[in-house]
Amino acid sequence: MPRVKRRCQRQKCRQLAHWVGRAISVASLLLAAYPHCVWAEEASAPYHEAVLAAPITGAVITDAGAQGFGIAVAGLDVVALSADQASTLFRARGKWITLSPGGVYVGWVPIAGMGEAPQLCIRATGGELTHTITAPLGELEKPGRMAQPISRLALTDTGHAIWYCARRNMDEWQQSLLLIDAATGEAKPLPTGATPGSTSVAAADGVFVVAHDVADGESVITAYDVAGASLWSLPCGELQPCTVTASADGKRVACAMVPLGRALTRAQRQLEGRVWVVDARTGDVSTQAALMNPVCFARGGDALFGVTGSGVALADAMTGGRLWEYSVTDEGRANASDIAGGGGTLGCLVHPVASAVGAARPPSRALVFRADGALLWTDTLERDDEGRLSAGLAISPNGSRFGVWQGNRLRIYDVSGLPSATGD
Repeated sequence: MPRVKRRCQRQKCRQLAHWVGRAISVASLLLAAYPHCVWAEEASAPYHEAVLAAPITGAVITDAGAQGFGIAVAGLDVVALSADQASTLFRARGKWITLSPGGVYVGWVPIAGMGEAPQLCIRATGGELTHTITAPLGELEKPGRMAQPISRLALTDTGHAIWYCARRNMDEWQQSLLLIDAATGEAKPLPTGATPGSTSVAAADGVFVVAHDVADGESVITAYDVAGASLWSLPCGELQPCTVTASADGKRVACAMVPLGRALTRAQRQLEGRVWVVDARTGDVSTQAALMNPVCFARGGDALFGVTGSGVALADAMTGGRLWEYSVTDEGRANASDIAGGGGTLGCLVHPVASAVGAARPPSRALVFRADGALLWTDTLERDDEGRLSAGLAISPNGSRFGVWQGNRLRIYDVSGLPSATGD
């Protein structure tokens, strides 16, 4: 009898532990599903922190003094950040989600069903205006998993977009390149490249830039106006374009290039990379800066912030000369991502490469600079157990704020509150 009683007691304890565990799990899910912001008071580095329900994939930070702190994309949610809360503007069942530089428009490509043509959804973040544009691709001979598209999208705050889309159809590829008016939903087709997936796009004030292959080993950079008329076309010679970007005022275009036609490793091609700075109206190349992909414009379009072999540097956009350089490693190489600039503030994530095969990988870091090269702020980024890094960085248009995110946590800093913001 006592054995039976003890057995019943153990069974009750297991059931109780089970339900307590379930209750804790449900509470954790409810807490995680409720996005919120908290103010952390640290004299050395004050920040606002938003903890969202899903990993963050992109964000736009607003200037100091503006209403709210910006907009973030987390999972399926497009979220507006304010001083005391993070409220979901709407849910976007998408795979690629892009925000315009000021967060005025958001565009996303929903995951396509079997045999469905890819679609682009564009919406004003502060309103109800929504347009859905279907890519003019042919029917699939055999719908399947390989039908998911490649998508490249660039949006402007004035309500225009350029969208490249490609998907595989058995042994062939289908491609489309559209210039879109977000206010009306009108889409104008543009010529596509010869090599699927090689297209890069950028957009600025009245200028839309496309870089792609037109034949085997032959690439061009082309600029269009808002009406879809070609402004100029620039052959790339023995170089292959990686990414293109336009200055905020639409006056200049930068294209990061790597050499072709030689037996070079991927790392060697990157190290020998160059950036062409092009007049957006005429197509004239003003300079070739010794920087690597990626790059962004700084100082109102008069300078380029980009990657070197061992760190980052700022170069004069007219002469290509280095204004300053910051090294993150004494040995080996360093890559960078999330290159960003606004006003007098520049930032990026740097990823040093292991110095030898089998050596431990140095930790990645987030760096924020003044335009004169003074380091304002830095922090180490953590990888998960599988070595993956889920992080990003964004800077407000006038450089008064910046945000850094890891996983589902986004911290927004005021540059004026940093100790080094007022001195060297």
